[in-house]
Amino acid sequence: MGVHFIGVKQDGIMTRFTHEYTDADFHQLIDDVGGILPPGWKAWHLEDGETLRNSKRVQAIAKYVPSAIMIYGAQPSRSWIKEMLMDDVRKYKASLNPV
Repeated sequence: MGVHFIGVKQDGIMTRFTHEYTDADFHQLIDDVGGILPPGWKAWHLEDGETLRNSKRVQAIAKYVPSAIMIYGAQPSRSWIKEMLMDDVRKYKASLNPV
């Protein structure tokens, strides 16, 4: 079972969150917010045994995608990330069906 971490482009800067989501937690999050990652959001999947702390890929990504802590001085909670994601999904879906 792998883990996932996610990021979002805010103010023109892609930032990553340092929460790890199991496969089940990640898929539940996506289901809960409407089944998609809207534009501006990105998910990275880590293989079995990889974590945010031991993965060479995460270290390489970190060189180019700063953490939310580095940019804003704090990490949003998982529930706040979910709210941000749900809001962006609503906006994206509304943009597909303008009235």
